[in-house]
Amino acid sequence: MDAASNVESHLPAEPAGALSGAVRRRLALLFTAGLSLLVALAGCTSVLDVRAGGRCDAKLRWALLPFGDFGETPQAGERAEELTASLMRVRWNIHLERYPATRESAALVDLDDRQRYEQALQWAREQGFDYGVAGSVQEWRYRNAAEGEAAVGLSLRVVHIKTGRPDWVASGAQSGLGPQTVSGIAERLLGKMINKMKMQ
Repeated sequence: MDAASNVESHLPAEPAGALSGAVRRRLALLFTAGLSLLVALAGCTSVLDVRAGGRCDAKLRWALLPFGDFGETPQAGERAEELTASLMRVRWNIHLERYPATRESAALVDLDDRQRYEQALQWAREQGFDYGVAGSVQEWRYRNAAEGEAAVGLSLRVVHIKTGRPDWVASGAQSGLGPQTVSGIAERLLGKMINKMKMQ
C-alpha cells in the first residue's frame, strides 16, 4: 500500500453525495506531499545576516587572509579558506592570492589567530593588494556523532587592505539532517554569502 492509499484509508467514510473516490485520492496525495515538504524543511535550517557597504571592484587585486578557527574541528579554518577561494573564482572570477605560510605563521596557528591575521594583512599591504577576504569558523561538525546533524557556523568579510577596515560583512549558520556532509553544508552557506556581495 502506498503513502497516499494509507492516508486515504484513514479518511472518514464517504457519505451519500460526498466527494468522489478520485477526488478523495487527489486530496490524499496533496496531504502526503505537504507532509513530506514539512519534514524536509524541518531537517534543514539556515540563518544569514549580511551587512553590506559599497560595491567592491572585482578587477582590483584580491588576497586571501587567514580564517580564525574557534570551533572544535582541527583545520576547519583552512577548509573554509579553500572553499571561499574556489567560490570567489567561480562566482566573481576573482583569484584570491593566498597569504604565505611561513614557519613563523605556522607556529602561531594554535597560539594566536590575531597575530597570523595581522602578519598576513601586512604582507598584503606590502604586495599592493586592494582587498582581502577573511573570516572565521564558529562551528564545523556533526552533532550527535557522524550520523547526526551536520552543522556549520561561519563569518565572512571583505577587508580594505590599506585601512584594515571591513567593507562588507556576513555571518550565518546552517545545518541539515540526512545524507549531508559538513563540507557540503559549508559550501552552500559560503555560496549564499558570496552571492550577496556587491561588485562593480
